[in-house]
Amino acid sequence: MSLKREAAWVVRSARRAARPAVSMAAVGRGGVDPDGVGYAPHHTSTVKRWEEAASDLTYWNVRRYEFLLGLPHGQLTCAVDHLARWRQPVRQQAVLRPPEARPVAETLELLEKALSTERMTGADWDLLTDDLGRMPHPLVRDRDWEAMLRRLVAECVVNLDVEYLLRDEAAARLAGHPRSGQIVARFVRSVIDDPGSQFFNDTLTLLQFTDEPQALGILAEQLREPANDHALRACLFALTTLARGRRLPPQYLRDVVPSALRLVRDTSLPYRVQRGAANVIRSVASDVGVQLATALSLEDQRAAASILLSGRAVDRDTLARMKRGVRAHMDAGVADTWDEPELQLLVDTALGSTDEHDRGMALSVLMLVPQGHWVGRAQAQQLREALAADDDVAALETLAVLSWLVQSEDAPLLVDLALDPTRPAALAAEAATVLGNITDRDAGQAVDADRRLALGIFTALRGIPDDTRRLGARTGATPDAVLRVHGFAYALGMRGRFDLMAGIRNSPLLTDHEYGAELAGILDYWLDLPEHIRPPAGEP
Repeated sequence: MSLKREAAWVVRSARRAARPAVSMAAVGRGGVDPDGVGYAPHHTSTVKRWEEAASDLTYWNVRRYEFLLGLPHGQLTCAVDHLARWRQPVRQQAVLRPPEARPVAETLELLEKALSTERMTGADWDLLTDDLGRMPHPLVRDRDWEAMLRRLVAECVVNLDVEYLLRDEAAARLAGHPRSGQIVARFVRSVIDDPGSQFFNDTLTLLQFTDEPQALGILAEQLREPANDHALRACLFALTTLARGRRLPPQYLRDVVPSALRLVRDTSLPYRVQRGAANVIRSVASDVGVQLATALSLEDQRAAASILLSGRAVDRDTLARMKRGVRAHMDAGVADTWDEPELQLLVDTALGSTDEHDRGMALSVLMLVPQGHWVGRAQAQQLREALAADDDVAALETLAVLSWLVQSEDAPLLVDLALDPTRPAALAAEAATVLGNITDRDAGQAVDADRRLALGIFTALRGIPDDTRRLGARTGATPDAVLRVHGFAYALGMRGRFDLMAGIRNSPLLTDHEYGAELAGILDYWLDLPEHIRPPAGEP
């Protein structure tokens, strides 16, 4: 399937799902957007050719759809960028850009803004990183380049939806620039060495965009002696992407495979670490994977065996049942798009694949197109069924999808799951994290949930009875209290409830806790966020 066809599907789906309805004739009529950009009239037959991939879509064609459909700036162009990155992880430029060159003065203005304490928008980052990506040797000091990257990653943590994905794409461009290798390695090293670091995934996965020897050295080190489970999972993600792109040196592969074999067989590790190790083996040694899958099946590690054989943690029947659930939820506005191959590929990958890169790109696109809403509704039902069956692995896989596609209607379910003391800490923390990704919650319900989560932190500090079903419980594992508080703090931080976190931070329950330093570090991360990065303060 070509990118040209997929881009045509993006704009076609957006128009057909628009409410009120927007015809091809209306798209052709054009108009003038609030920025004063004019869109010249085009015959309906021209619009039809755009939507059928019979002619190329330009940047301004796609922006026309965003304007006429009332979509945020960059929503559809960002979907096309992520479809392109799915095929080509290392790419420094946007796929679609205006043919006219941007003045250097505008690039410099954005660069100065990025290095200041002014707020940046996702559109700002999109333009700046594309401009820099088109320069083979941008005249920017290394420390300024690193400062931009650090700020961009920090903003990825606290933004959602289109604003998050524009920054996600911008960070990938910046990290994949030829001059970024050593800078990325230095940035990642500082995060690993800082005991106060909270979010490893957004930083360590930048290693997938460079084959700089220093960066590869960090991956090798973390594979042997990881800083924590989060760092290990992120490194396995990066290794899989590098291996699939044939960017790992042969001598490096000799060390990777034995380490991944050890990890995939270690049942004391969290499921997502085992999943990442299985993906690495499947990418670099498929013959070994087939043999190992047989042994794992005999050892009742069916999920890992399925990943090694097919790249999926669920069997075909389960995947088919989940897809029927999505189809049943789709409304009349998008129901007739179900059989389109572009959508089928996205849904198959989002629900079935365990490869973090593929799944992330599919979920990114679904977040930006109308069908994503219905995938999210179906996955919420899937989560209820997994919880009723006490299937923690299925619940974690479903929450991984909902972290991208969660809807406001799911908030009560997630609050109850996060605060359920009988559930494993990893599951409760993940539910709280997904809750933090809801952008349009009912104000009254959100305030009540904030208070319940704050009380949940105090409960975690007082101690929740050990759960024999805890996922990944072992010597050296992240303590339950730390897992729960990390998730709850994320949900409160994304709502801007710094008032509640400040009260918890000063509580003797925290300062006198066995893991008081780690718990304080979690809250301090949010309380110390610079004003130009932190989410707006929530309603008390």
